[in-house]
Amino acid sequence: MMNVDGVYAANEIQPDTILFHEKDMPDVELPRSKDPNCIVVELEGEENEEDAARNNHDDDDYKSSGGTMALVSKRFIPCGEFLCVAESSSDESGSSICNEEDEWEDIDNDEDDE
Repeated sequence: MMNVDGVYAANEIQPDTILFHEKDMPDVELPRSKDPNCIVVELEGEENEEDAARNNHDDDDYKSSGGTMALVSKRFIPCGEFLCVAESSSDESGSSICNEEDEWEDIDNDEDDE
């Protein structure tokens, strides 16, 4: 058994759901995956008046800011699945905790060797 830092879906999440805005994002690095379930996007002009008031923005400030970053689901995410983003070309390890059974098997096999 091992401890894993990450964020998982507490409920089922539908595709194209905004999960976090940059100000609300937890202070944890999301794992990278070859089959990511999330993507980081820039929202431009998506904030409505209620969101602007809650986030202490007035409409003029928000429009001039050029948008805000958000984490959005790419596909259906079942309850309990860790949130992850695509691997980048600069990733060296390629490891992930995001529902990749082959990688879990590799981790288990490595622990057995010790």
